Amino acid sequence: MNIKDGFAEHYSSIPAPGTLTPGMVDKTHFHLLIDISSIYSEKIIYALELHLVNGLKRNEACLISGISQSCLSIKLRQLQRISRSVVQMYPWYCANIN
Repeated sequence: MNIKDGFAEHYSSIPAPGTLTPGMVDKTHFHLLIDISSIYSEKIIYALELHLVNGLKRNEACLISGISQSCLSIKLRQLQRISRSVVQMYPWYCANIN
């Protein structure tokens, strides 16, 4: 392994800014993201909250909420994309505050 390979290997595990980590998302932050998403199903929102806010595993959140794991994966990916987009937009909002 050369230095380049070690560098890529070491830094590939760092999540992108705005990535939502299961069990580490504040409830208010979660609901703000839901508000700007196109996710309206109470079952899906509940499953996402169980996973992202409460830290349940995906399969547990799906069993409790009554949705499929594939549905949760799709909506989780959608919410992750929104969260990362918000972080990318942040500098423009900060610039307008000053």
